[in-house]
Amino acid sequence: MRYFVFFVCLCAQPCYATTISICYEEWSPYAYMENGQSIGVVVDKLKAGMIANNASVSFSDYPHGRCVESVRMGKVDFALFVDQQDRLAMLDEPLADWDLAVVSHTKIDAEQDFQAEQFNKVIIARDYEYPPELMRKLKTFNKSLIRKSYFFTKDEEITALFELLKRGRADALVVDQVWANYMKNKLNLDIHVSDWTLYSEPQYVGYNESLDSKKLSLMNQILLAN
Repeated sequence: MRYFVFFVCLCAQPCYATTISICYEEWSPYAYMENGQSIGVVVDKLKAGMIANNASVSFSDYPHGRCVESVRMGKVDFALFVDQQDRLAMLDEPLADWDLAVVSHTKIDAEQDFQAEQFNKVIIARDYEYPPELMRKLKTFNKSLIRKSYFFTKDEEITALFELLKRGRADALVVDQVWANYMKNKLNLDIHVSDWTLYSEPQYVGYNESLDSKKLSLMNQILLAN
């Protein structure tokens, strides 16, 4: 009888075939934290796919550099939103496009206008390794670059970043177009997000080449599903 009770207690707990860990830096609306839970367009798709395949998944919201390094060291299985600059192995299916736009306090109609001297002080992310093409372009435009952290845990921190434009501490900010428009609407920010982009690059799921092939196959299957 004791053996029977023990068996029932074991089976009362979820029995997953696979456990997968994923990290990301917040990128609304694709992946972000809300009420202590990871949600977003990409996160929700991955969660649904894991459940359908009897897999357990955990998400961690890290600064991008820490996320990439955690995967490189084998501490986390997958990193979301990586590209060639991150030097990880990548799955073939892209998650989203990283469309870098220019945000300013006054509207900038075209890239040619952005080259003007009045937009000299430009904020870029401190923790990102930007594509050489973009950095060459900013150098050609003779921009003075200001590195700031783009890792946020509170809406107030995002507001404070954009307030630097209003206060004249910076003239423009280079950031993802989708994210900037999302935050503009969510936080009612007095900013202008360019409808043109300085640079665009697909973002992928990164992994360590020594990762278990079963986990790799499962992630690939979920990404390819409709």
